[in-house]
Amino acid sequence: MPDGAPIFISYRRDDAAGHARALALALNPVFGADRVFIDADDMQPGENFETRLGVAVRAASVMLVLIGPRWRGERADGSPRLFDPQDFVRQELATALAAGSPLVLPLLLDGTPMPQAAQLPADLQALTQRHALPLAHLHYDADIARVVKAIGVTVSPLPAAAPARRLWLGAGVAAVLALGGGAWWALRDRKGSPSSPAHAERQRLNGLWTAEVPYAWMPAPRRERLRFAGEGEQLEGAVSFLGVERPLQEGRYSAKDGLHFYTTSIELLGDEQRELRHRYHGVPQDSSIAFEMQTLGGREPQPLLRFLARPAAPNDGVP
Repeated sequence: MPDGAPIFISYRRDDAAGHARALALALNPVFGADRVFIDADDMQPGENFETRLGVAVRAASVMLVLIGPRWRGERADGSPRLFDPQDFVRQELATALAAGSPLVLPLLLDGTPMPQAAQLPADLQALTQRHALPLAHLHYDADIARVVKAIGVTVSPLPAAAPARRLWLGAGVAAVLALGGGAWWALRDRKGSPSSPAHAERQRLNGLWTAEVPYAWMPAPRRERLRFAGEGEQLEGAVSFLGVERPLQEGRYSAKDGLHFYTTSIELLGDEQRELRHRYHGVPQDSSIAFEMQTLGGREPQPLLRFLARPAAPNDGVP
């Protein structure tokens, strides 16, 4: 990606990795993926971390600062990593504040309070003078809309009339037509025509679903949301885990075997950090999708979870 991405997402990985991923997923279609910098996606293997982040911060005109309960990075001895001059989160924010970036926007995650000036090193205390916005799973869509509106004052959204997907589809249709009528009908039969039952079934899966997921460690099921999009065997979207939306990885669909994908999250146990992989398999039914979900990679094995996802009602209070 070019160095000049105007939107920079700043976060501490063991505090807000899931929120950062969900935020990037929400901003990419509005402003363009090449205009939103998130280190996990936009740094190449072998790049110097400090140098690359410095270049990206100085090129940005908007910095979104995700502040969760562990944003200061408290260590076992009680000293926050944020007071370490080598801490990357501190370096990012100090550079943006010193450069006078037009918009440094703190986003307070799930009720986390804004830190007081005395809780910050001197070069970050100006952050407390910046107006913050909440970002909480209980009203996530409304919060994202306010963030998009705030960014839009500084960075113009993409023109709605020319989405990348439409341009790609036009090129694909032209290529198929160039192959001749026989190739067109062969592809049409494989994917299913717009009026075919297979096409209708695939399109029925797209949209917002909700489910009551019975996590083994929680006293009651938790409502999660599942967003699906795509055509044919393609499956895109995001699924929330503990209220935080996480993008689908290796999503695929077949009429024979249903939906397959996984999402990831981070497990913290003291100083140990593990990436968890949540594997989902869904079988469409008449008015629901029967899911099995298995979490892998944790210190303790997790039981297989089974739950039903149902289409979200228009006025459903989805968290």
